[in-house]
Amino acid sequence: MKTIYTLLLFLGFGMLVQAQDSKVVVLYTEQGDQKQVFNIDKASNTLVLTEKDKTEQDGLFDAFIIKPSIEHPGAVYLIAAQENQMFLKRNGDTLEFKDIQEETSAVDRDDYEWEIQYSGFPWITISDPAKPRSVIYKEGNTLRVQEVAIADWVLANNNDPKGEPFRYKIKNITNTF
Repeated sequence: MKTIYTLLLFLGFGMLVQAQDSKVVVLYTEQGDQKQVFNIDKASNTLVLTEKDKTEQDGLFDAFIIKPSIEHPGAVYLIAAQENQMFLKRNGDTLEFKDIQEETSAVDRDDYEWEIQYSGFPWITISDPAKPRSVIYKEGNTLRVQEVAIADWVLANNNDPKGEPFRYKIKNITNTF
């Protein structure tokens, strides 16, 4: 019986460690031959889309850490990989990077949490966990938070152009812990 309890303890610990794992990813969109990646504009601490060949190592970074939220299962934090104290935050309809330590209340922390939804292979949608149709929406190179009309909430069909402004691809770089 002691062996069974020990085995259950190790399995539980393994699942806890697995749940805590973070992933380093690149978030991007493609239109024809052009690939645009999510980047940080360090001058304004905002999220922007940049053509992949125009990213500058000292000004814009294109890797992000996806870290699961401990408080809300299913929610994640999007963290700048090279500025790992900077978390992506919703501020009305704008997207900005801030140090999560600046705000300590649980209500304020909710603005830093995101939900990644499957949108038909190979697409994802990134949304507010409390409002699943309030998504990161692109218009040209600008990214903002926007509520998507129910009629446009077409995710299962990759060929439907209604989903193009809020569907992205994700590429895993590595697992971290």
